[in-house]
Amino acid sequence: QIEYAGQDGQYQAGVPRDFALVTFGSEDVERWVTIDRATGLMWQYSYSSTQLFWEDALAYCEELDLAGFSDWRLPNIFELATLANYGHSGLPVTYRDYFLWKRPETGEWFYDLWSATPSYYSLFGPGVCAWSHDAKIGHASVEGFQGWDPYARAVRRIQPGDLEMVGLTE
Repeated sequence: QIEYAGQDGQYQAGVPRDFALVTFGSEDVERWVTIDRATGLMWQYSYSSTQLFWEDALAYCEELDLAGFSDWRLPNIFELATLANYGHSGLPVTYRDYFLWKRPETGEWFYDLWSATPSYYSLFGPGVCAWSHDAKIGHASVEGFQGWDPYARAVRRIQPGDLEMVGLTE
C-alpha cells in the first residue's frame, strides 16, 4: 500500500467523458452542436467550410450564430486538447462519434484546427504565430498566421439554462 502522496491523482483516474450530440432533428450537420458535460463546453459539431488564416478563424468563430447562441469563440489550445481521446488505440485519436472530422465534399479526414492561443516565440519571429492542434495524433504545434491554414471549430462555455435551450436536462 502506497502512503498518500498529497495528490488526488493517486485516487482519481480522471473524469469520464460525457458527450451529447444535439441534432435538433435536422440532417444538416452545420446546425448540430456537441455538449461536453465533463468540461462544461459546447462545441460546433462541424467546422469552417474552408481553411482559414488565423485572424479569419478568430472572426469566423466570433461571428457564428449557432443553436440560438452568438457568444462563440475560437478555443484555446488546452480546450482543443480535450477533443483527443488518448485512451483510444489507433488513429485518429479523436472522439469521432461526437465531432465531424471528414470533409463532406470529399470524404477525406481533416485534423488541423486553429486555437486562439498565440505563440510569442517561434522560428518565424515573435508575434506572428499561433498554436494549432492536430487531432489525428493529438499534438499541438506552432503555425504561422498565414501559410499553414488549419480549419476553425467554435466553442462556448455552457451557462445555466443553456442545456434546456437545446433540449437537454441540466
